[in-house]
Amino acid sequence: MNEQREGEEWQKIGAACVYLYKGPHGFALQPERFKAEILGVTAHGSVRIKAFDHVNGEWFEATVRRASLSPL
Repeated sequence: MNEQREGEEWQKIGAACVYLYKGPHGFALQPERFKAEILGVTAHGSVRIKAFDHVNGEWFEATVRRASLSPL
């Protein structure tokens, strides 16, 4: 379940990354960017993250697609 694919070393548990939120339909001209930490990987290959919402000043947890993450 927690296998790392080649080229995804930065996606290890505890790693810092950037989460790009592209809206509920998966498309946005200017996606929101959140600093995040990887908490784990689901059985289906999605990633659990803990991210910081700088507008509201709060942390939140979410399950996101790997494609929504990029190295910090």
